[in-house]
Order: sequence, then C-alpha cells, then structure tokens
Amino acid sequence: MGSVSNILKMMFILYQNELVKIGDLAIELEVTPRQVRRYRDELEMNGIIIDSYTGKFGGYKLNKEFSRNFVFKNDLKLTEQEEL
Repeated sequence: MGSVSNILKMMFILYQNELVKIGDLAIELEVTPRQVRRYRDELEMNGIIIDSYTGKFGGYKLNKEFSRNFVFKNDLKLTEQEEL
C-alpha cells in the first residue's frame, strides 16, 4: 500500500479505537514503528491532532476535540453523472 493509503488507514483505525499501540499500527499497516511515527507527523502537519501516550499502556489516539468534530461517511452516494 502507498503512504497516502496507509495514512488514511491509520486515521480510520485511530478513529475507530480509543487507544492503539504503535506496534499494533505497524503490524496492521505492514510498516515499521518508525514509519508509523512519520505518518503521525504527516497527519499533524495537516491539522489532524493525535495524542501520544508513553509507557506500558501507551499508544496513539485521536484528540478528543478533533474526533468529536470529525465523522467518516461510509455511505457515499454518487449521482449517475459521477458514476460515469
């Protein structure tokens, strides 16, 4: 998968879960933990705030303020013209 796809997938994973370990994200995205950190930096440069927690129970999660105002639309409807 390309980096843009992985970044979007990472954002969706974080949206669906309360807290995700960096190692678990790396496995899911099939990249290294270092690349997950780069994806986080890329998201933050684009205004998507990700909170980071250290320690045994640490990981990443979307900032509460951001996730409260953000909604994924799963039911994308296209008009006939858009489908063509």
